[in-house]
Amino acid sequence: MDPSAPAAISLDRRSARIAGAVATCVALAILWAISGIVHAVAFPPTAIAGAVVRATPGGIATFFIDLLRHWALRLLALAVLLVTVGVGAYTPIWTSRSGRIRPVVAGVVLFVLAGASAVIAPGETNVLATIAAVAIATLAYIATMSRLYARAVVPHRTDEQRRRILRMGAVGGLGAAVGGGIIGWAARRLMGPDRDVFLATPTRRATPPERASFPDIPGQSPEITPVDRHYVVDIDLVSPLVEAKGWTV
Repeated sequence: MDPSAPAAISLDRRSARIAGAVATCVALAILWAISGIVHAVAFPPTAIAGAVVRATPGGIATFFIDLLRHWALRLLALAVLLVTVGVGAYTPIWTSRSGRIRPVVAGVVLFVLAGASAVIAPGETNVLATIAAVAIATLAYIATMSRLYARAVVPHRTDEQRRRILRMGAVGGLGAAVGGGIIGWAARRLMGPDRDVFLATPTRRATPPERASFPDIPGQSPEITPVDRHYVVDIDLVSPLVEAKGWTV
């Protein structure tokens, strides 16, 4: 063996996973904030969860709705979000080569995956606006991931310094995710469509038509469902926003 030959580069998988996960949280926070301000932009995890709901056979969907009620959609959205962070964490490892991570290649892979949400997202989604938002988030992912990983594997740093850097990156990513979520929520509340609708008082009260009594048939559900047994089932993870001026019955 030639002693002058350069040593083989070993990939620090743990640092790559942490850097990828934190970078994914930052990218998702940016996408959530943009989708809250620009309603035509789809939020990829929500779009994927919505597509899963619509592709699920009716029998399976009914089973989970009966079992979990409102938590069915919430748990699905949480599962998709966790899977998204997991994919973002492992992509730097999957796309590495010769012991080196390739941030741009990892970003391109995630850009393609997230960009597909513009096509599968239900509702009025602007494809170009969603792709532009995904491009911005991808650049943030590449910059954050490469910077965190570089700091974590720089030679001559002690283990305590490395752990401190990774903790700072994790806290920063969590802060960006929470901040982006708050900005998106506030934007949806303050910049949504006009819902200040004036309801005119009816000039004459309608009277229900006369009809025969409700038939009493053994095994049939009662005419009036008790409140404690009534709940609303909605397959939309994000409630649709409709302009009041253009809405009619």
